[in-house]
Amino acid sequence: MVATIVFTPEELKAYAVKAGLGLQFVTKEAFLFELIELLGEQEFVLKGGTAINKGYLRGHQRFSEDLDYDTQEEKETVKRIMRNLEWSIKKEFFTRSSIGFLLEYESEGVKDAVKVDFSFGIKGKPEVRKLVSDFIPVSKRATVYSFKDLNFQKERSFEERREWKDLYDLYWMSELYPSEFKIRDRKRFDVALAEIRVPKTANAFIPSQKRVNWEEVKEKMMEWR
Repeated sequence: MVATIVFTPEELKAYAVKAGLGLQFVTKEAFLFELIELLGEQEFVLKGGTAINKGYLRGHQRFSEDLDYDTQEEKETVKRIMRNLEWSIKKEFFTRSSIGFLLEYESEGVKDAVKVDFSFGIKGKPEVRKLVSDFIPVSKRATVYSFKDLNFQKERSFEERREWKDLYDLYWMSELYPSEFKIRDRKRFDVALAEIRVPKTANAFIPSQKRVNWEEVKEKMMEWR
């Protein structure tokens, strides 16, 4: 089955210009939200950058291109659910503790894919939350982890991976929710801050009017207490 969205190509182009993002990102955003709705009735808990940006960073979202879930379902159950979506599965990934899918879609003759990952086991307190896109007029309700859980998970990811997207998310979490935000391991966090290198390609994932001064971001996070 061919994956479909409710927006026309002309509408997506207009949204891309307004958002200051590449058309391919805005198009993928529409397909991501379609998947969020399709998977919303399952026993899946959304985590990671998409949960944080769409659930908490309204007005300051970066583009997050993957869906990451935790689940208590068995691996075979997850496989059956994903295959029953009838989207074209380009590739499947398997490890002992996770399973992933590349789901293919096509827009104006150009093929792309959304990556959906599942890890087994619930590691926090899920809650139902409204997810809203800054880039297209769409919102969906989904089960996500609490702010506290997402904060902890994202800090740990940053300390392990030292990726710009984790720093971006943590920065805006601290700016928008200062009373709730916490850094649990200051020493490891500061080491990651000192070692991170932000590639020039990072800005492509951030709306043109929302791009940050990365040195200022690092300085603010170094001083955050």
